[in-house]
Amino acid sequence: MSGNPPIVFPANPTVGQLFTANNTTWVWNGTAWVNANTSTNFLPLTGGSLAAPGNLSVSGTLNAAGAATFGTLSASGTTTLAGTNVSTLTASGVVNPQGGIQGVTTAAAAAAGLVGQIVTLTAGPTAVPINAVGATLGTVTVPAGDWDFTAQFQTNISGGNLQWANGNVITGTINFTASYAFATGNNMAFQVAGFVQSAGAATLTVTGAAVMSAGSMTMVANLYLRRRR
Repeated sequence: MSGNPPIVFPANPTVGQLFTANNTTWVWNGTAWVNANTSTNFLPLTGGSLAAPGNLSVSGTLNAAGAATFGTLSASGTTTLAGTNVSTLTASGVVNPQGGIQGVTTAAAAAAGLVGQIVTLTAGPTAVPINAVGATLGTVTVPAGDWDFTAQFQTNISGGNLQWANGNVITGTINFTASYAFATGNNMAFQVAGFVQSAGAATLTVTGAAVMSAGSMTMVANLYLRRRR
């Protein structure tokens, strides 16, 4: 059998203590074992930290069972992280978050660009023709991603009966529509739900339309979007 045996550093060293193994001498600097000749840092068996630049390269299996903090971690093998805080994780394989991906734990919106981000639009009241010709209530643009949305519409009629109304959320060539017909129409609230998938910024246009025998109508729309990914 060839090669050097594994190095077992002394436990509970004191600052300045020297240790020699495999023809190399290290000195304990209070945080880590430092090569006495090249000042290269080596982590102890327990505890310790890597000084800047703090690069850690593991080609085998990395198991962080306790609390550990990484700035940027690049892993190509099997990496198990428990109780670990990683600012940036780069993985060449599949990342399997066994504990799930944690988002916000309150009703508050997540930060822009993160899952759970909320975008809203309140449009109107806008006058809507009563001859089924649609009117634009408002528009909103969302960044790239997958978005779930719900749009709530409220009519406000004056001097007549509402026979039919609809609300639309249009993005690109996709039109999400909710339509309602009434025998004798009064003010009505209704909603439409859908989703948007876009590789770039997407603009959503909210429109409304109605049919009345006489009178006039305005419509208000409240659009709520939440980022899925």
